[in-house]
Amino acid sequence: MNQLYARVFTQILDSSLADNWQARHVFEDMLKLTHNGILDMTRQAIARRTAVPIEVVNAAIDYLEAPDPASRDPEEEGRRLLRLDPHRDWGWTIVNWEKYEGIRSSADQRAQARERKRRQRDLRGQEKSPSALPLSKTESEAESEDAGQNVTCHAESRSGRDNSAAKAASPQKFIRPNIEDVKLETAKIGLPDAEAEKFHNFYESNGWRVGKNPMRSWRHALINWKIRNEQSSENQRSSAPVKSLREMSNAEILLGAI
Repeated sequence: MNQLYARVFTQILDSSLADNWQARHVFEDMLKLTHNGILDMTRQAIARRTAVPIEVVNAAIDYLEAPDPASRDPEEEGRRLLRLDPHRDWGWTIVNWEKYEGIRSSADQRAQARERKRRQRDLRGQEKSPSALPLSKTESEAESEDAGQNVTCHAESRSGRDNSAAKAASPQKFIRPNIEDVKLETAKIGLPDAEAEKFHNFYESNGWRVGKNPMRSWRHALINWKIRNEQSSENQRSSAPVKSLREMSNAEILLGAI
């Protein structure tokens, strides 16, 4: 059985083989059909499998079997193919297969190691997350019953609950608004731009904190700011001194009568 895929290194585009694009194309197709560096197929079979004309396949194989002094690999005088049996014109060994297979295996191992480390980081993050807390007895019993009835549905519902719990438990990161964001919000709630600037300057100066605690929602803080301003204005109006008739001018008395 042939391998499922073949890794072709991009350096082939910078090699001496790049000058003959048809030979390079046929060679890459032959790598896909190779099993452990051996391609035991006739030329006609290769042409059928790759949908490449037989004359193009023959010319490419002749080129790949010939020495190439410009090749970066000195093995076999730069040949890419060696025949399995000199008495027949088909069946080949890929030169340097083991060399490049070792490079591919090392690259795969590094990729697998990176993936393992990523999964370990994800697991450690889940252990620290509030969503990783143990389930209550009731939830555990319910899940056991669900598992006995339908394992697939249980896994999907559990995953949905975990994702919802993680979203609800993890607080959203506070993002400081700029002055334009504040002005847009004050326009919505009926505050002038001057109040937007006061609000922004005040909380910029104290590091966007409410008392000793970091601010969690600047929009709610802006609404509270408006409520305090309205209460302050009402207090100022109610505490303003009332003039007596002796202190009022004739014009004020007449206006009051009207």
